[in-house]
Amino acid sequence: MPLDKESTHHFNRHFDEARNPTMVTVGAEEVVETPIGSFTTRAVIMHVRDPKHYKGVGLIKINLDTSACRLPVRIVSRMPIVGITTLTLVRRNDPAGRCEP
Repeated sequence: MPLDKESTHHFNRHFDEARNPTMVTVGAEEVVETPIGSFTTRAVIMHVRDPKHYKGVGLIKINLDTSACRLPVRIVSRMPIVGITTLTLVRRNDPAGRCEP
C-alpha cells in the first residue's frame, strides 16, 4: 500500500466476512514526539467494522515513520471498556542505520 500521499483503500481480507471491507485512510504527515525524539510520520487510520466490540466502526490510528523501515511510532485505539489506549515507541534497535530516511 503506497504511503507517499493521502489516499483511501478498501480491503476484503478480514477472517470474518461480515466485517469486510476494512477501510484504510492514509493521512497527512505528522510530527510525533516520543521519549527518544521527534519522528516525521504518516498517519494511517484503519476503520474496522465490529458491531460487537465497537458498536459500529472502530478506529485504529497508526503513525508510521517516514524512513525506509516504516517503524510504528504511535498506535492509538479506542475500546469500549478500556477507553483510549496509546502505544508509543520508547526504544529502537537499528545498529546498522538501515532505517534512516
